[in-house]
Amino acid sequence: IANPKTIDFQVGRTSLLTGMIKAIVSNKSHELPIQLFEISDVVLLSRDKTENPIKGFFNDISDFFSGQETIGAYNQRNLCLVYTNTSTSGLDLLHGTLDLLIHKLFGKKLDYELKSNDAPYLFMKLQAAIHLRGDKIGEMGVVHPEVLKQYKWPYPVSMIELNFEKLIERYFDKNN
Repeated sequence: IANPKTIDFQVGRTSLLTGMIKAIVSNKSHELPIQLFEISDVVLLSRDKTENPIKGFFNDISDFFSGQETIGAYNQRNLCLVYTNTSTSGLDLLHGTLDLLIHKLFGKKLDYELKSNDAPYLFMKLQAAIHLRGDKIGEMGVVHPEVLKQYKWPYPVSMIELNFEKLIERYFDKNN
């Protein structure tokens, strides 16, 4: 983008969480609790520069490049939900929202499971990896206070971020 007003438009995001925390801090004059969600693209590095990580159902920019030209990165559509309040983290509310989202969108056709996770920006005992049909599609947990201190936010924040494309892809895999 030519002549962006802020640096946020000059870099590709690898996670939606940082933007969500910035949005919370920007709205600190609003009454708590604050509940936000975003579905948007993030940019990730390819494990193999010739690999197309999204095959079949989704089209992506690598379809337009010849076999000799590689970009080494790809876009992925993520979904991020955050919740903050003065006294409670609200992780239970987000877990219920995840249940509702999956069952409203996909009925009983998809079941996810929560497994242990070790993301450094989340509390160690208050986080989980979200797995669907054997693949990790996201994570959920309570953001560590050291992270929130960098944003000058005094209240607990819970989050879920998941690969929305993989969720949709697994749904269509199961129905084929």
